[in-house]
Amino acid sequence: MENADLKNPPSIDGNTLVAMCLACAGVDRMFGVIRILVTSLATHAVALGVRFIVFHNEQSVGYAASAYGYLTSHPGVLLTVSIPGCVHGLAGLSNVGANTWPMVLISGASDQSLTGHGDFQELDQITAVKQLGFYLMICEDNSVI
Repeated sequence: MENADLKNPPSIDGNTLVAMCLACAGVDRMFGVIRILVTSLATHAVALGVRFIVFHNEQSVGYAASAYGYLTSHPGVLLTVSIPGCVHGLAGLSNVGANTWPMVLISGASDQSLTGHGDFQELDQITAVKQLGFYLMICEDNSVI
């Protein structure tokens, strides 16, 4: 590899980077509902060997991810879209919070450059889940991941 290649590494999108991090962390299962805002992350995770378990509603997915965390002592990873998915996923998140079981909730979001302008499915997810979560963040830059 030439020095120029080291100075300008290929860019990688956030979905690919998150999928790689999950796979490197040993995540072997992810639970969710496939919808537009999260399809790319799910597809990249599956390509890296993560088994994606599909449901029809995020509330049941949240309970499945929480049960997985309880049964295996490894975080159940719940992937949801923004408004309906995040809100429905709160049932599972409250279940793990009350029982101290491990779970990770990853929720899709509208375009951050359009925040406050009424973008499709715009929701302040941090405010919605702050009573139930232990570590909350919005990734505004891939360097944070």
